[in-house]
Amino acid sequence: MDERITGITSALKHVADDARSTFGNLSPEQLNWKPAEKSWSVGQCLEHIIKTNEAFYPEFEKLANGTRKNSFFESYSPFTGFLGRFLIKAVSDDSKKAKAPSKKIVPPSDTSPDIVDRFASHIDNVTRTVESCAAVDRQKTVLTSPFLDVAPDLCVDVDGVQIQQVLINLITNALEAMEGCATRKIGIAARLRAGMVEISVTDSGPGLAASIRETLFEPFVSTKQHGMGVGLSICRTIVERHGGRIEASAGLPTRIAICLPAQAQDARAAA
Repeated sequence: MDERITGITSALKHVADDARSTFGNLSPEQLNWKPAEKSWSVGQCLEHIIKTNEAFYPEFEKLANGTRKNSFFESYSPFTGFLGRFLIKAVSDDSKKAKAPSKKIVPPSDTSPDIVDRFASHIDNVTRTVESCAAVDRQKTVLTSPFLDVAPDLCVDVDGVQIQQVLINLITNALEAMEGCATRKIGIAARLRAGMVEISVTDSGPGLAASIRETLFEPFVSTKQHGMGVGLSICRTIVERHGGRIEASAGLPTRIAICLPAQAQDARAAA
C-alpha cells in the first residue's frame, strides 16, 4: 500500500487510541461538561467530528469505485495537498477547536456516555474508508482555482485553523453549487478594502435567489436539498469573532466574501 496511505491510517490509529486513553475514563457528567455556554463539551466535539467525517463518505465511495468525475479545475491545481494539510491539522492538538459557534447551534450537552467508544469505532471506519481509496490516482483528484488572485502583502491576525475551516466550507459549497453546470469555474481572490482584507470565493453556478441571500447565514438555512443549514452560520460566527463580516453579493457570478481587519505590515514584522 502507498506509504502516504499508511501514514494517514497510522495517524488515525493514534487518534483512536488517544481518544480512548484521554477520555475513556470520564464520567457522563465530565463528557458533557462545558467550560462556557458557547463552548463545546468533549462529547459534543467528538460527535461533531463523527458527523463531519460521515458527510464525506459518499465522495470517498465514489473515489473508491471510480465513479467520481473531476471538474476541469479539479485537474489543474495550485492547491494540491491543501485539503490534505487541513485534514492533518484537524486531528492535531489545538485547544481553540473546542469553541462552539453559538447556543442556537450548540444546545446544552447531552451526549450519550458511549461517545468515546463510538468515536473510536468511527475512526476505525474512517481508516477502512481511506484504505479503500488506496488505488485512487491522487494526481487527478485535486482542488484548484486557476483564477487564483492573492495579493502577497495582505496580512491578517487570525486563528489560521478556524479561518481555513471557513474557506474550506465556502469552496466546498461553490463546488457543489456547480454540479450539473455546463461551465464550471471558481475564483478565489484577496484584496484590501476599507482597512479590511476581503477574501472572496466566486463560482459559475446558478446563483442565489434574493430570498435566500437575505437569510443565507442564519442557522438552518440551506440551498442544498439535504443540507443541514449550519455550515454558513458557523462561518459567520467564526468571522465575526475575528472582528469581521461575511456577505453574499447579488447577481452572477455567485460571490461570497469574508472581510477581516487588516494587520499593519509593521505589526506583522514586530510579531
